[in-house]
Amino acid sequence: MARLSGTGLIADDLYLMAHHDVTGRPFLQPRAIGLGLAGGLLAELMLPDKLRLSHGWVVTGDPVQPRDELGYRVLGLIVSEREPNPVRDWLAFLARTQRPT
Repeated sequence: MARLSGTGLIADDLYLMAHHDVTGRPFLQPRAIGLGLAGGLLAELMLPDKLRLSHGWVVTGDPVQPRDELGYRVLGLIVSEREPNPVRDWLAFLARTQRPT
């Protein structure tokens, strides 16, 4: 019986699913991939309670830094803001700034 496996990281798995496994060509438009990856990055920080949603706003949770470098950088961006921002703003920002590794 075949089983699905993945990287264990939401954004990484979304990236792999959105691209052809041999050619690397995207299956979706860049904006759709960017928004999906942005949502995956935020979700990866919400699962261990590093971030929380409060009435549509992204707020910080557990202050212990994540182990992975990308999570550390994204959380650092969010924490460095003086005021909380709406989730839609973070999705738009992260979608625009995502780059394939």
